[in-house]
Amino acid sequence: MASAAAAAGMSERTARQWQSGALPSTAKAPRTWRTREDPFAEVWESEVVQQLLVDTDGRLQGLALFKALCRRDPGRFRPGQRRTLQRRVREWREQASLLRGAKDFLDESAYLCFVRAVVDEEQNRPAAARLAEERAYLRPLPDDRVGSRRRWSAFSPAPVRVTGGYCHTSRPEQRPSNR
Repeated sequence: MASAAAAAGMSERTARQWQSGALPSTAKAPRTWRTREDPFAEVWESEVVQQLLVDTDGRLQGLALFKALCRRDPGRFRPGQRRTLQRRVREWREQASLLRGAKDFLDESAYLCFVRAVVDEEQNRPAAARLAEERAYLRPLPDDRVGSRRRWSAFSPAPVRVTGGYCHTSRPEQRPSNR
């Protein structure tokens, strides 16, 4: 361990921390705030989004948009801002594709439910391995209906809190009563 730490230019203690846990680069949450003013704020809605809306095939690239903006207003944008525009175009297209997907659903609530499920899946991805380990220990629930004289019609729908504040109304299957 000591020789590997020395070769990497770090202390042995730091090497042990990295060996036992997640690397610092993976343990950090992604930054969501802006560190500087958006250089494209003034032209985003009026020029960039308008061109992206016309480009239904998705062939227009961020580089072409950047060159057009630089030709239209020389000296306003620096070459280092090209990547910022490309990133914003990619994010806009991802959002637009989600919104276009809303047309495949019967109503807005079904679409919002789908979007929440996608977001939940993304947020739960880090715990997926742990959940898979726990599933190996799960046993099936006992079937208490066997030999039971319950009347299923006595149950009524009730809201059930599933996860994360979402609410689902549970309705039992219609079963014949045992008489």
